Amino acid sequence: MTSKPRILEKIFRAVKERRLFRAVEGRIIHSFLYRLFWERFMLRRRLPMVESEFPKIWSLTNTVDTLIKGASICRLGDGELMIILKYSIGFQVYSKKLAQRLSEILAFPTNENLIVGLYPFRIGTPHETRLSNGFLYTEQFYAKYWKRLRNIIVQKEYGNPFVSRAAVFHEVPLEKIRSIWAQRDVIFVVGKNSRFFLDPRLFDNIHSAEYIYVQAKNCFEDYDEILKQALSHNKSKLFFISCGPTATVLAFDLAQQGYQALDMGHLPNCYKQYLGEEEMPEKTPLEST
Repeated sequence: MTSKPRILEKIFRAVKERRLFRAVEGRIIHSFLYRLFWERFMLRRRLPMVESEFPKIWSLTNTVDTLIKGASICRLGDGELMIILKYSIGFQVYSKKLAQRLSEILAFPTNENLIVGLYPFRIGTPHETRLSNGFLYTEQFYAKYWKRLRNIIVQKEYGNPFVSRAAVFHEVPLEKIRSIWAQRDVIFVVGKNSRFFLDPRLFDNIHSAEYIYVQAKNCFEDYDEILKQALSHNKSKLFFISCGPTATVLAFDLAQQGYQALDMGHLPNCYKQYLGEEEMPEKTPLEST
């Protein structure tokens, strides 16, 4: 015969497990309702405020024209902004030094010699993809993080970082883009075995190609050595850099030393995306096997 304490213990356990289930169930419902509330109310409420405070972003055409004249470009996309906010991203762990450098670049004024490109609030082309909730990813990103970013995005205008994305091919003729590096000796700073490739449809008009290979992930750890290698080259050469947030810093530092440096690493992959030959670069493996 089962003792009374054993029966009471089973009853207590059952009650406890039911309460735990209800607690978990309640959290799931709460999370769902919170997301629904955020997307349908808070997001709509914040977007006009963000838009009213957001700096001017150059057109893609204006950005390309300035590069053709010899300017360098360093870009701050969502990944670079996340590092400034002390998060790691898929191919670069958070580094205090890297975050500080990116913050300094973000505060640097764009001029005729150096374009600082900022992740736009809206891309401004008819080909923007909306999320399932009806909002653009860029809108949702800034609605979420604007309160933390508004005090460090201090300039009134920035260049357009989407010169490295598929959007540029919708607005700027291909031959105009290719003229940026036409007949130049180009040094490609790229991740070893990374997804970067030299598409002849973009680069068959260059005079010569050299490479500086870096780690495909977390290459900022080797930044001093990467910069040293880059500075060993003649200033007549053009740098085309594809190595995540490190590219932003490297392009900035090279520009300060009198080089023309392009932080435009996704461009070949995004050209294939534009042609419908592959999906967006983020959906392809970071490193080839």
